[in-house]
Amino acid sequence: MNNFSLSDWLDWIGKQHPLAMDLGLDRITTVAAALDLLSFSIPVITVGGTNGKGSSVALLQSILMAAGYRVGAYTSPHLFYFNERICINTKPITDEALIKAFVRVQQASEKTCTLTYFEYTTLAALLYFKEALLDVLILEVGLGGRLDAVNIIDSDVAIVATIALDHIDWLGDTRERIAFEKAGIMREGKPVICGDFDPPHTIRDEAKAKKALLYCQGVDYHYETFNDHWSWKSKTQSYSTLPLPSLLLQNAAAVLMALSCIVQRLPVSEKAIIQGLQTVNLVGRCQYIPGEIAHYLDVSHNPAATEVLARCLKQNPCTGKTWGVAGILADKDRLNMLLSLRDSIDYLCVAAISETPRGASERLLEAAAKEVGFSEIYAFSSLSSAYRYAKSNAKKGDRIIVFGSFYTVSEVAPLIQQECIAV
Repeated sequence: MNNFSLSDWLDWIGKQHPLAMDLGLDRITTVAAALDLLSFSIPVITVGGTNGKGSSVALLQSILMAAGYRVGAYTSPHLFYFNERICINTKPITDEALIKAFVRVQQASEKTCTLTYFEYTTLAALLYFKEALLDVLILEVGLGGRLDAVNIIDSDVAIVATIALDHIDWLGDTRERIAFEKAGIMREGKPVICGDFDPPHTIRDEAKAKKALLYCQGVDYHYETFNDHWSWKSKTQSYSTLPLPSLLLQNAAAVLMALSCIVQRLPVSEKAIIQGLQTVNLVGRCQYIPGEIAHYLDVSHNPAATEVLARCLKQNPCTGKTWGVAGILADKDRLNMLLSLRDSIDYLCVAAISETPRGASERLLEAAAKEVGFSEIYAFSSLSSAYRYAKSNAKKGDRIIVFGSFYTVSEVAPLIQQECIAV
């Protein structure tokens, strides 16, 4: 293992535990205690929810960096390479630093227990951040919340962005059950921000049971949209003229509420908020790439997320036709994902995802598209073929929408770069 590259380590880590996914905190807590990783002296913000986690983390980073803070952020999954998951001031960890952290986790765990891939990488991230002299740490929940690896850390404020049906085999098949899992990141006496306009009752029930301080969108804080700006207010603060960011205001509003709850430990000026809103950028989330043929990249992988994408497309119409390039995992709700975009896409190109065996075949996607009412459907055995067909047939003023999963965007984005469009 002394000569392992990062790729070697990642392959090795993925084979150590008998199950690829094994939710629970006992194993990781044991190793984290041995490495002294169970508490941080700096403020910690945990971000959970079904959709909106990545947007919330990106805006938190942008605002806090604008305020002059040194910000660590742990996110998942990655789009292009693993190091993206572990960043300080948006700069990914180096291979050398990550390998060093893996060695220490391996030494601490080899005589106690085996760890899952996500547990291993979470501990490596926490090690890196613990020694990095940060001002604030942001942790994105990987799956659920209650039994997710990052939940070994007590946060100073938590965000539950939205609650929708996803990962139902692991989290439950109702919003109430899923909300119970998401609520696991709440802590007694600590604020938790719910960004969902219609939260399941279990959010309030769990906040009361855990004695957490719950702040709900539309109740404890509000926002309003105008032509060229937006406003935000809570019971103690307000901002009347904020620039419109490149992400959903629903998520931005929750972020502002979270920051207001820890303002005593992390003071943030209105100037920093404005700068953060203006400069925030999140690859692969309603990401607009201009050109004679415009592109949108979106990792939306459940119906709630594709509904957001549909709203984004409606708010930003093009002069021509809209081409869709879709690759969707087999265990996702492809029917309702496609249904939400039926009226937004004129020509739909569906394809199998080559980067994972979990992808739905082009024939399954074609059948789903027909079932929900698409009339112009083209099926391909690869996403590269699907994209190239759309690109070669699109005309000036048209746009191409790439969506369906992280795998889809990561597979097609390099092709767009080859077309000399900056991603």
